[in-house]
Amino acid sequence: MNANDPLPKSTADLLRAPLPDRGARPGLETRLLASIHGAPAPSIGPWRLVLGTACAVLLLAAVLVPLLHPADPPVITTVPSAAERPVLEITEFPNPLKKEAVALRSTASRASRFLINCLPSIPAHKDQL
Repeated sequence: MNANDPLPKSTADLLRAPLPDRGARPGLETRLLASIHGAPAPSIGPWRLVLGTACAVLLLAAVLVPLLHPADPPVITTVPSAAERPVLEITEFPNPLKKEAVALRSTASRASRFLINCLPSIPAHKDQL
């Protein structure tokens, strides 16, 4: 690569190439100082008045509102004791399956009697042998 060659041929040549020395344009310092001295100072005069007034109003409201509108006293509620509570009467409803239960019991007793009658007789005592 030639030092006089303005365009390197590959990316590696681009990375290895020395950076050009670019100095600041002449008169930079004088331009910066002129812009600093020539810029108007930020003015917060009117905003000071507005912010001060708003703070004073808020402070006055924070002091006067509790004085003019006192808070309601807390309401204390008591739970009635068991003796004071109304007793609900329990009403009994007829069991819709009562007839079914009676029918099942009678069927079970008849079936058990039938099975007992069908069993062969086995003597219960040794003397009956």
